[in-house]
Amino acid sequence: MNTKYSNTMIYFIHKKYNFLLAVIFIILLNNCGMNRLVVQGAKTIIHEDSKSIPISKDTIVFPKMKGIYKIGQPYKVNGIDYIPKIENNYLKTGIASWYGPKFHNKLTANGEIFDQDIVSAAHKTLPLPSIVMVKNLENNKELVIRVNDRGPFVGDRIIDLSKKAAEILGFLDSGIARVKVKFIETGPHLLAQKYRLPLDDLYPNVALDTSEKKQPIKTIMIANGIFIQLGAFSKKIYAENMIVSLIESNLENISKLDYVINNDKELFKVLLGPLQSLSKAKNIANKLSDLGYNVHLINNEG
Repeated sequence: MNTKYSNTMIYFIHKKYNFLLAVIFIILLNNCGMNRLVVQGAKTIIHEDSKSIPISKDTIVFPKMKGIYKIGQPYKVNGIDYIPKIENNYLKTGIASWYGPKFHNKLTANGEIFDQDIVSAAHKTLPLPSIVMVKNLENNKELVIRVNDRGPFVGDRIIDLSKKAAEILGFLDSGIARVKVKFIETGPHLLAQKYRLPLDDLYPNVALDTSEKKQPIKTIMIANGIFIQLGAFSKKIYAENMIVSLIESNLENISKLDYVINNDKELFKVLLGPLQSLSKAKNIANKLSDLGYNVHLINNEG
């Protein structure tokens, strides 16, 4: 065989071999990157489309990312199903953690920008945004917090707070704390800029336990007039708790109306009313429905 031809063949085989090795290396490197994405945790997966947005020292403290209001579709993380929903009676005790640098300046689950130095929180199922009261049971510090993200997905933790919120509640160093979390309200109005500010002035009289703030509740046997039904319970205490939660939620033009309990066929029905007209009742019912309430219009005017 011609030596020059032989050397040329060896050269091209060598080049082809190196090319194949390079392709295999790139594929393996890409797979390693995907594996790292999965290992980094559930919050990373939820935010895998997020892009860091550089914020200079001259940037305003509260970014102008308005985001969206959403309850959200059911989803699964680490084999566990989560169903986002409005829980007006949400009052839960459990473990809180905090998150910061890894997600700083990235998009939250409702499309806002996460800032670890602003008070905020992540929850697995509450609508975004929502307002909650969080009390650190280890030092009795309390804080009203706006929830705009999903998480935490580690163990049995019930809420993930921003670095700033954890600092105020006094568990920045320990990393976790036993807390009590109470739902206050939700709705599109919470996208307004004023709800990004410290919220204590907006919610000065929030009580963590409904027993601390009793409201006068009427119990009637027959509901005469036009009412909006918001719930039906087998026990009266559950109906009373729902009414207290609704009153404390300060729903615009709604919380000032009267709530009554209609004891009907061993069911305690939570009713809003009586309302002055059917058109007004339909208007309020539509607003409540848009907020996620399961409403039913009752017209007993005769």
